[in-house]
Formats: sequence, structure tokens, C-alpha cells
Amino acid sequence: MAEINNIPDFIEMWKVAKKDIIDTIAVEALNFFQDTFNKGGFTDANFEAWQERKNNVDAGRAILVGPGSGFLQRSIDVTHKSERKVEISTDAIYAEIHIPIPDKNISKLKRKQHSKRVAIEPIIGHLK
Repeated sequence: MAEINNIPDFIEMWKVAKKDIIDTIAVEALNFFQDTFNKGGFTDANFEAWQERKNNVDAGRAILVGPGSGFLQRSIDVTHKSERKVEISTDAIYAEIHIPIPDKNISKLKRKQHSKRVAIEPIIGHLK
């Protein structure tokens, strides 16, 4: 009499692993954007510190951190997860996309790096 083999359900194993991977990517992406507030700047190819506050009324407070609230940082969340993309955005009404005017004297490499960053930053403002 032939012995019956119990074959693992590889398809189900793949579905579970894929969901875990997507969840991990979402958490890492969310932590990356929230960490910009702790670091006081954005990291793309290099770390780029945010501008200093123009008025020195509340010295030591980062430019995107409200007085004691931290609402903007806490409002950043995962708004979409799928096999094709993970979207991180905010529902803060005052969160705008700030795209600096490109300098005509900037090198092609720097312009390419800027273009990649501009492609990432609109997700924060949740404007498409």
C-alpha cells in the first residue's frame, strides 16, 4: 500500500509571507517619515536638515513641530497598503507640499536627486 504524503500548502504560505512583508514595509515607511521629525530633516541620498525657524520666539523647536502639540507628526499614517504600493500621508489640512524653485546653476546629478525627492514628498502632503 502506498504511503500518502502531506504536501505543505505552499500557496497559503506565500500569501501569509507576502502579507507580512507588506505590513513590514508599511511600518518601516511610516517610521522613516515620522523619524524626520526627530532628526529635524529629510533623508534621501543624504540627510538634509530643515531650515531654522525665522523667528526665535520658541528657540530649539523644529520648524515643522508645533508648540507642544506634535499633531503633524502624529497625523502621518499608512493610508493604503497593497502589493503594488504602500502610501503614507497625513490628513492635516495645513500640511502642504513645499517644492523649492530649482536653481539654474545646479548640476545634472543634483537635479536628478531633487527630482527623486520631489516624487516622494508629495505623498506626505497627500495631494495628487
